[in-house]
Amino acid sequence: MSRMGTAGVISAFFERAFRYREKRSAGGEYNFDYEMALPVLEKKVPLKIYAHRADDILTAIRIAKKYQLPFTLDHCTEGYLIIDELAEAGAPVFVGPLFMFKTKAELRNADPYAAITYEKRGLLVSISSDHNITDSRFLPITAGELVKAGLPHAAAIQMLTINPAKAIGMEEKIGSLTEGKEADLFIAGGDPLEIRTPVIMTMIRGEIVPGSSDLTDLKGGSDAH
Repeated sequence: MSRMGTAGVISAFFERAFRYREKRSAGGEYNFDYEMALPVLEKKVPLKIYAHRADDILTAIRIAKKYQLPFTLDHCTEGYLIIDELAEAGAPVFVGPLFMFKTKAELRNADPYAAITYEKRGLLVSISSDHNITDSRFLPITAGELVKAGLPHAAAIQMLTINPAKAIGMEEKIGSLTEGKEADLFIAGGDPLEIRTPVIMTMIRGEIVPGSSDLTDLKGGSDAH
């Protein structure tokens, strides 16, 4: 029930998972609990680490590096207190939800603008809603608040698009408008981070979503993003 105990349980799990992978490759018995760890051990997907407190973040980094696992830091609420260690670790950071009540002790030192600190230190930052704690539809509004606080507009857009794609190794398929990608996009009738801006068309994998297209607002204009 302690934080050290939790760290011990996680470490022991990876020790067993590595032994399971060796036995499995030799034709050993299937085990679902350890099978789900194989994509992480084989570096096909990152280990998603959810931590708020600075001490928990540091513990998680030590565990991931001990087993040489790719990882992301999700929430990372007190990461700004250990920014040098975060910069040294170099892991992608998913920050959020940024604007919420401090409903538990781990959120006591929450800074809704920590994403700006991380971006200035060169970290790969994404904005997370922790859906359904905060509705993911409001992510652009959150990004807009960060821009108001000083985050460059382009950086805010990247935190919602290409940065999370890079963080999970999906940048070849999604995250930017590039030939050959899956063509998930929308057209906005203005700045997409402005709360009053309407979405006038949505496309998923190159197909316009029925009922989502209304380009009449763009006649004679050039405000589409």
